Amino acid sequence: MKVYSLLSLGEKHKENFSFKVLVHGENRNLSHATMNRPGLALTGNFQIFSNNRIQLFGKGETAFLYQEQHNPGLLVNCKKLMQEPVPCWIFTHGLFPPKAIIDLADEMKCPVFSSNLSTSLFAIRSNQILTDEFAPRGVVHGVLVDIFGVGILLTGKSGIGKSETALELIQRGHRLVADDAIEIKSIKGGNILLGAGIRKEVAHFMEIRGLGIINIPHLFGTGAVRESKVIQLIVYLEEWTDTTTFDRLGIERHYKQLLDVTVPFRKIPVRIGRNIAIIVEVAAMNARLDNMGYNATRDLDDTMKRYMEKNK
Repeated sequence: MKVYSLLSLGEKHKENFSFKVLVHGENRNLSHATMNRPGLALTGNFQIFSNNRIQLFGKGETAFLYQEQHNPGLLVNCKKLMQEPVPCWIFTHGLFPPKAIIDLADEMKCPVFSSNLSTSLFAIRSNQILTDEFAPRGVVHGVLVDIFGVGILLTGKSGIGKSETALELIQRGHRLVADDAIEIKSIKGGNILLGAGIRKEVAHFMEIRGLGIINIPHLFGTGAVRESKVIQLIVYLEEWTDTTTFDRLGIERHYKQLLDVTVPFRKIPVRIGRNIAIIVEVAAMNARLDNMGYNATRDLDDTMKRYMEKNK
């Protein structure tokens, strides 16, 4: 990511992330969401210095810069700091650096921005936005639906009936997030997997074999769709065969890793006469119970043990 991407992010998140350009400089690389307060570097201590992060200047650092007329070594330290591969300098509270610093930044081609937000607020908001931008991403094929608040990713071979299952779920009052190509990204420190349409303009169109392309919000209303959803369960639809063994009791818990995020995984056999939409709906409700600490298999096992103990 390049530092001038901050300008487009500033336009996109104007209410949370607005700032103005003081010095354009080079379009340097930006690779970290977190920021650095360069107080020690301004005094000449570069031993532990995060030179690949945005340098954030609050009231204290800015006031120190205004001592440059009485501190000849300060401009030397600033020049050395700008020679490092720092992406840019950002001043908060609507502050501006001294003209000598502006001239030095122009000479060193170091981008300098200013924000009206307080230092802490700017750091928090920018970290949230940049963390989202830097999140590991990937694309999976399937259908992502929101069932009773549980994000379920329907996967399986082409033609197995993913879109048809999702369509019946939508008819039952659930919501479509995206069909076919799902962009996933790892957020919250790699603990949560968020899914959305790879292109939000076409995320809510579906292809139904025999019908063609349908527009879900036009058919079912805007309440039938949502833009993104945390993936809490992956359901793999597999054609039923007599030689394949499927889990009947649910004793073992199965998981799948996407972008190093571990997500519960269920394999559901598909055959004529099975209502897959209802089974997926129940799987979503069961996933909610699992999150609450309830396990039906364990409950049945405990019940049978108590019964046998009582009647032995």
